[in-house]
Amino acid sequence: MGNAPTIACVIVAAVLFGTTVLAESAGQTTLKALIPVPNVTATTGFYYDGSYVDVARRLYYLGDRTTKGIDVVHIATNKVIAQVSGIFVGQAFAGEKLNNNVSGPNALEMVGPNELWAGDGDSTIKVIDLVRRTHSATIPTGGKARTDFVVYDPSQKRYLISVGATAENPHGEVDAIDPVRRAVVARYPAPECFPAGLALGPSEHLLVGCSDDAIAAGFKAKTLIMDATNGTILRTISEVGGSNYVAYNPGNKRFYLGARDMTEDGTKNTKKTPVLGIIDAVSMNFIENVPAAPNCKTVVADPETNRIFMPLTASPSGPGIGAFGE
Repeated sequence: MGNAPTIACVIVAAVLFGTTVLAESAGQTTLKALIPVPNVTATTGFYYDGSYVDVARRLYYLGDRTTKGIDVVHIATNKVIAQVSGIFVGQAFAGEKLNNNVSGPNALEMVGPNELWAGDGDSTIKVIDLVRRTHSATIPTGGKARTDFVVYDPSQKRYLISVGATAENPHGEVDAIDPVRRAVVARYPAPECFPAGLALGPSEHLLVGCSDDAIAAGFKAKTLIMDATNGTILRTISEVGGSNYVAYNPGNKRFYLGARDMTEDGTKNTKKTPVLGIIDAVSMNFIENVPAAPNCKTVVADPETNRIFMPLTASPSGPGIGAFGE
């Protein structure tokens, strides 16, 4: 992709609060700090999924499959201050390959001021008490595999969920669910997309992260921006695709994409070039792709500092949580 800047993660010989501090670069989004995670090393591997920023507490939560728990990061110091471990199924394997369909934790969501809900690989939802930092409940769904991507649209008072191939929409769809009726009330096609992460921005702009399944099926990498009220596709962005998690930052009105399966030319014929994709949520214009580590699938923003958190499986100083900024 011609618009992608070549940004190197050059480490400066300085350590602050146990965090590697990286070189500053004005005008572009770059890696500012690498936060080490206790009990995670290059030997153990770093397996993870969903994340969430608790703005009120100034904390960042990461679903850590290596420790089968939740990592709690203090945003001001870029330091892991607690781990709620050993309560999820962790990273599953099928032989030597990852089996993400039955792994957990997955997507994270705060419910009320004091609970963090996390989908697990056994189709349950684990509830974390954020005051005591303990596992307080398990909610079964009746399924057999992972629970995952969903976003709430407060203006429409309904949930939006990404759905893979269906008989009606073989390339996937976005379903609108009425929480009162507990029923699907609309199905919006996502052509050539096989959607993964969803993020709701301003003016009902719903960013739909098109997954690696679309690239594998022979389609060009892309990202869709959809009208959340009726499913109309407002913009197709070809500069970034192969995404997993996506996020909206109201602090700077930008979308961020964990595009772990992006390739050199957006097709399945070239090698993977994982990036942190950035899109203007108002104009819907592509901004830039920031090179990232392999499997960089999880991204979330802190609206107060505009810092972007993305776990990195590999870096010159080992695995950790990357803190990006301008």
